[in-house]
Amino acid sequence: MINKCQPDALLQEIKQLRRELAEANSTLNAIKNGEVDAFLVSNNVNDQVFVLKGADHIYRVILEEMQEGYATIASDGTILFCNKNFANIVKSPLEQVIGLSIYRLLKPKEKETFACFLSSCKESFKVECRLKTVDGLCVPVIISASNISIEEDILTCLVVTDLTEQRRSQRFAQIIFNQAKEPVIACDRYGCIIETNPAAVSMLGDQLVGNDFDAVIPLFLECDGTRFRLQQVLDSNSSCGSEVTLVHRDGKKLNLIINAGRFNEEEDDNIIGCVVTLTDITSQRQLDTEMIRFDRFNLIGEMAAGIGHEVRNPLTTVRGYLQMFLKRPKYVEHQEQFTTMIEELDRANSIITEFLTLAKNKHVELKPGILNGTIHAIFPLLQADAFRMGHEIQTDIGDIPIICYDDKEIRQLILNIVRNGLEAMPSKGVITIKTYATNDRLILEIRDTGTGVPANLLEKIGTPFVTTKDNGTGLGLPICYRIAERHNAKIQIDTSPTGTAFILEFPIID
Repeated sequence: MINKCQPDALLQEIKQLRRELAEANSTLNAIKNGEVDAFLVSNNVNDQVFVLKGADHIYRVILEEMQEGYATIASDGTILFCNKNFANIVKSPLEQVIGLSIYRLLKPKEKETFACFLSSCKESFKVECRLKTVDGLCVPVIISASNISIEEDILTCLVVTDLTEQRRSQRFAQIIFNQAKEPVIACDRYGCIIETNPAAVSMLGDQLVGNDFDAVIPLFLECDGTRFRLQQVLDSNSSCGSEVTLVHRDGKKLNLIINAGRFNEEEDDNIIGCVVTLTDITSQRQLDTEMIRFDRFNLIGEMAAGIGHEVRNPLTTVRGYLQMFLKRPKYVEHQEQFTTMIEELDRANSIITEFLTLAKNKHVELKPGILNGTIHAIFPLLQADAFRMGHEIQTDIGDIPIICYDDKEIRQLILNIVRNGLEAMPSKGVITIKTYATNDRLILEIRDTGTGVPANLLEKIGTPFVTTKDNGTGLGLPICYRIAERHNAKIQIDTSPTGTAFILEFPIID
């Protein structure tokens, strides 16, 4: 007798088999596509895990997509695997890199370091080196290496970071840093100097690195004379374009503009340090001072030219009458008073002459000549003045070219400067008049052995009516500056406690 339920049972069994077949096909397809790394077989006794070939697919994808270069090498240095970025770093096709020895890409010193690591039991190490490329160049890299054990073999995994762009940016920044005309000083967050450029060394000396900024570079704000402190910049980043002064140990004063800004690792992060730049505006300040002085000269010169003749005419008339009265017998008892009045009129007339010398449009006759001849001509007069005051005067005449100058004006200039020096020196002083030539300038140097010019008067030298003499007019040096201007020459002053030198630079004309 046939069981009526048998067909239904067979149908159920067929459906079950079809479902299992579909699951098996799906699993096979997943394995083929690399979607399964391993599978687990479970029974009543134990479980078994089977790792499939290609189960590292996901890791290979990660290695290929990573930004750094990657390579796996054997214990003898053979490259077993690398990603495309590693091949790009050494500038060689991927298939040609695999199978190479890593030692072919390293320099001798780095080969030794790498061999020591492979033969040691260290788990990892990191080194900065240069990998050789197929075209003979070297690429700066950082290699991070780790040893891993697989069964009985030891493999080394390398992660290689290309530093080419970083090094290029650093070199570019270093070139800008070194070639900057202005001093640039880098400090840490405590104000200690960590690096300076050549311009800073030229201005401030080479004993800067490792020292505190405020200690070795004493700066004072021009606005109120207070001490500039770098810590204020580190705290508030508020010092930009401040005008400061720096006084060297030799007494030389520099006018500077300081710009200082701090920098951080990241935005709103902790401060790392600061960079300071110094702009020298000393020459600009000197030029401004010269312009102010020349404006005063022009004003005084215009006044002198306007009233000089009108004042001289009545003075001449008064002087004539005084001389006439001086000869009359009835005024014999007043001769001393008449003589004094005539001397004072002569002094007033000489002051007017000095005023006229300051006039901008005064005519000068520039003729070719040797400046040494003018010095020799007036040397006996200078020597007599020096002997009378208990001093000595000497010359150091060099071989100089012909220049165009006005002999009378240059005589007056030398006389004024030498007499100022004689009056500024204590007993038994020495004045030296020296001439020499540079590439395009003729130098006249007049140096004394006095006590130097006080700092508070140094900036005022050459300003009309500024004098330290009881009977001085304060026009001697202003006249020298005006004469120099008419000769297109420059006057520089070098002063110290051991003496002062007036250095005149005349242009040499072909």
